[in-house]
Amino acid sequence: MITLSFWAIAAASDYSTGLIRLLAAAQPHRWRLLLGKIGALLIWTALATTLAAAVNLAAALPSADAAGISTELWMDDVVGDVARAWMNSFSASVVWGVIGLVLALLSRSSAIAISVGVGWVLLIETIIKTASSDAGKWLPGTTLTALAQGGTDDLTFAGAFLIGCIYAAVGLTIGLVIFIRRPITE
Repeated sequence: MITLSFWAIAAASDYSTGLIRLLAAAQPHRWRLLLGKIGALLIWTALATTLAAAVNLAAALPSADAAGISTELWMDDVVGDVARAWMNSFSASVVWGVIGLVLALLSRSSAIAISVGVGWVLLIETIIKTASSDAGKWLPGTTLTALAQGGTDDLTFAGAFLIGCIYAAVGLTIGLVIFIRRPITE
């Protein structure tokens, strides 16, 4: 949800500050503007994910020692485990970010985009899961949680990755169409 919020703020602030009008005047190919924004946000997300992984690694051993947890098996494939954890977290974060970006492009407001994203996950998905447990595993919140965890009992990593890619592709398509076709001078 943090990535959804950050991407939404980054996209919507261009509208509220008027920067998007200046950029659109300087670069008539709007798709390049959006791809540049997405590229910058992907780099930021990769850096934030790397920092989060480093902080977790730095805290893991002292925390385990303090709690009396054995760490003997932790070093068997530490590089592979950390790489998988990083990729799972980064993948889920990117899809959350795309959702935030699309909501911000639709509403031109970071507050509305964040409210809709958080409201969906906390309220709407909970109601849908309560009404039908089978439908719940296909929703964004559940799918991206499974993706971040490397799969769950209800949804494998491959399934979560595929659904996450579909969410991202549909979101990027909607965002690109809106960004290219909607007047910016309003």
